Amino acid sequence: MRIGVITAEFPRLSETFVSGPVIELLQRGHDVHVFSRRPRDEGGRFSSKAAEQILSDRVHYIPDFSRSALSQARSIITNELPRGWGLPFYLPRAAQLCVHEGKDLSILSYLIASLIQRNGPFDALHAHFLDMWLPLAYALKLQKSQTRCVVTFHGHDVNRRQISAKSNRRVERLVNSNFEFTANTRFTRKQAMKLGIPKDRIRIVPAPVEVEDIAYKERVKPASGPIHILSIGRLVEKKGMSQLISAMPKVLRKHDCRLHIVGGGPLKEELETLVEKIHVQHAVILHGWSDRAEILRMLDQSHIFVLASVTASDGDREGQGVVLQEAQAAGLPVVSTFHNGIPDGVLDGVSGKLLEEGNVDALADGIIEILDNSNRWVAMGRNGSEFVRTTYSTKSIVDSYLRLYGA
Repeated sequence: MRIGVITAEFPRLSETFVSGPVIELLQRGHDVHVFSRRPRDEGGRFSSKAAEQILSDRVHYIPDFSRSALSQARSIITNELPRGWGLPFYLPRAAQLCVHEGKDLSILSYLIASLIQRNGPFDALHAHFLDMWLPLAYALKLQKSQTRCVVTFHGHDVNRRQISAKSNRRVERLVNSNFEFTANTRFTRKQAMKLGIPKDRIRIVPAPVEVEDIAYKERVKPASGPIHILSIGRLVEKKGMSQLISAMPKVLRKHDCRLHIVGGGPLKEELETLVEKIHVQHAVILHGWSDRAEILRMLDQSHIFVLASVTASDGDREGQGVVLQEAQAAGLPVVSTFHNGIPDGVLDGVSGKLLEEGNVDALADGIIEILDNSNRWVAMGRNGSEFVRTTYSTKSIVDSYLRLYGA
């Protein structure tokens, strides 16, 4: 099959649930192309050199919006918009681009659609995240064919959605289309339903985990030295890193441990200040961004994993919390929160422990409980690894995608 994948930015280290299925489809012999913007921060990297080699010539980017608005408009008029749209059609959109300096999503949608048209036709088009359905719709109109179309909701794309009259009309068009919809968790489906999409139109298809790359290891308490606690995620409010750091003084009063936080983001300086303020510099290490190989190494060398997700002040929330499935696949007992879609992907009391979000004392107590019961680590790790490898493997998720594509 010829398959087009549409996503906001590609590649991203935190979105192997997009790149992983693309690689699996290519390895199965399908002709896959990705349409996207270039990443805008250091998290925009391929997960490995092998992934880069496989995918680099399969990615089609819209123009870089670093030039002047006038140059952008000229570029669109002369190069980017498809032939046949005509001056009356695309001049207003070029003018709109000048006003919004490339940030208007509908304009980006036209640009991505033009790339899809140039490289089409496709048997199936798959848009990741709600906002990417627009270029999919435009591309479908241009192709004038019976292309199968899938829109996948991942969580944050629908969690903060504020429906304006204009947005509501767009969603109505989306619902009235013949598109297939998927959501990564039951909570994400519930959020998508608030947009007016009927429940029976949204299938639950989890975000996949590259379990083949993750080695399983039984976890035992070290005979000497500290216990290593790992947390991975962007340094943004919803990841709950400030709550996790704030829980450490209570944990450290009972256990010798080290908290390793992997990830970068806008809260880096704020978290560094918090570490100093509560005097846990000896036990909390902020590693910054790491590549996939380093993340796998840290998963292998840690004893437990924590993701203290919370609802951010702007309403942003987790979708699935894929890193929790990665940690369980590695055999790590996990601690997290009853936050949105996370309970779908953690076996509470079986592979880990879930706690009330935003409650620092409860989080500390939960971590202490896991550390106190190190005799349960092996069983919890085995339960979690079997659960994830059965339910979340990239191969099984790609099988689900192919059925949606009509293969």
